[in-house]
Amino acid sequence: MDDAAECFENILERIHFHIVPSRDADMCTSKSCITHQKFAMTLYEQCVCRSCGASSDPLPFTEFVRYISTTALW
Repeated sequence: MDDAAECFENILERIHFHIVPSRDADMCTSKSCITHQKFAMTLYEQCVCRSCGASSDPLPFTEFVRYISTTALW
């Protein structure tokens, strides 16, 4: 682990697997999983063509921590 965000994400994943060991961490829907109920976010990735407007199907995924490049913020 290189920084606090990675440590936080690892702690949340360990808590998840302790509470709900048989569930996949990516799409956990267990009501007893406090890490997913309070900290997880479901994001949807979708590509859209600027020329014709065609788009891909939304791809849902779950994350505890979202890493964003500082250059993408400007």
